[in-house]
Amino acid sequence: MNTHKILIADNDTAECEQIAQSFIQSGYQVETTASAADVVNRVMQKETELVLLGDEFQDHVMVTDLVRILKKCNQELNIILVADTLSPAEERCFRQEGIFYHALKPVCTEDTDEIRLAVECAFNSTLEPTAATDNNYQLH
Repeated sequence: MNTHKILIADNDTAECEQIAQSFIQSGYQVETTASAADVVNRVMQKETELVLLGDEFQDHVMVTDLVRILKKCNQELNIILVADTLSPAEERCFRQEGIFYHALKPVCTEDTDEIRLAVECAFNSTLEPTAATDNNYQLH
C-alpha cells in the first residue's frame, strides 16, 4: 500500500470523486473536500503531502489567495493546480507562489493519466536529492 497522502480540493465533488477513485486504485491515501478552510486546516496539521487544487470552493475563496496561504503554511507542500480558465497573469502568479504543476481539468482518461504522472513526479521530487547535492557541487 502506498503511504503517500493526497488531498483533492474543488467545489465539483463529482470530479473530485472521479479523480480520487483513480488514485485510490493506485494505492494512494486520498481525501476530498470542497472547503478552502478544510484545505488550510489539513495543511497546517500536516495531514497531507500533496494537494490537487481546483479553482472553485464552497467558501468562495480566490484560488490565488489560497495558494499563497498554503505555501506560507508549508513551503514544501506540492500543489498541483487543476483549472481550465487561467489568465496569463494568474498563471504567472501561481508559478511565482511555487505550484508544482498546472493541469487542465480532466475530460478523458488520458487527462487523468497526465495528473497521475504529475503526482508521481511531485512525490519523487521530494524523495530524490538534487544533482548538485549528489555530485558535491559548490557555488563559488
